[in-house]
Amino acid sequence: MATATPAPNRSASIITSSPFTLTDRLRIQQDFIRRGEYTKIGKLTSVLWEGQRSSVGLSQSKDIGRGMMAGFGQWKRKAWAACTLDWLHHNNAPILAVSRDRNDLLLPFKMNALPDIPDPRWTGFKTAPAADCTKPDIPRIPQLFAGCPVVGDRACGTIKDRISGKTYLIFQPLLQLQVLCGKGKDSGFGRITWMKSEGVHGALLVEIHPDSDGKYEAYFVGGSFIAG
Repeated sequence: MATATPAPNRSASIITSSPFTLTDRLRIQQDFIRRGEYTKIGKLTSVLWEGQRSSVGLSQSKDIGRGMMAGFGQWKRKAWAACTLDWLHHNNAPILAVSRDRNDLLLPFKMNALPDIPDPRWTGFKTAPAADCTKPDIPRIPQLFAGCPVVGDRACGTIKDRISGKTYLIFQPLLQLQVLCGKGKDSGFGRITWMKSEGVHGALLVEIHPDSDGKYEAYFVGGSFIAG
């Protein structure tokens, strides 16, 4: 049975532009989804936000990694893992859509559970795997929203919808989404960039309780976005 994500050990606030409350914004998106008034964009493969992380140990970090990881030390790898959600492959990535009025990005089929990711403390292979090795042994860690023993809390806090009573984890301020558009040979990756608008940053809200299938109700609110 799926269980609720533990709340991060930080508080955060989120603001929506007047005259809309958070409940208003969620209800508008829910209505678009319920009525099917949206256009599918593609598969959301990763989310990046500006995480506030301690820089303690950065100047002393001498671990630069090997091969493709050269120059990308352990501190940087951990910091990057702490401010991204990555589905690694489009097969299990959630579908991203845009509302009919083009004002809201939607996750009409909820957000799929996140896969385990390579441990950011891993420095790479000491010896390159054999050419015919299809599944090299790479240490992995779970992508937890909060309470990860390796990278700490990814979410910056929680907020409660006063009408539904649901609690949402907050990931903000959003910087960029990576999306796989199209199919087969006609597919390609695109990006959606978030910007501050009317003093409001973009944020991803993820309901703390997954459903029976392990999927999460999630919403993009605040700020403005542009594709390309």
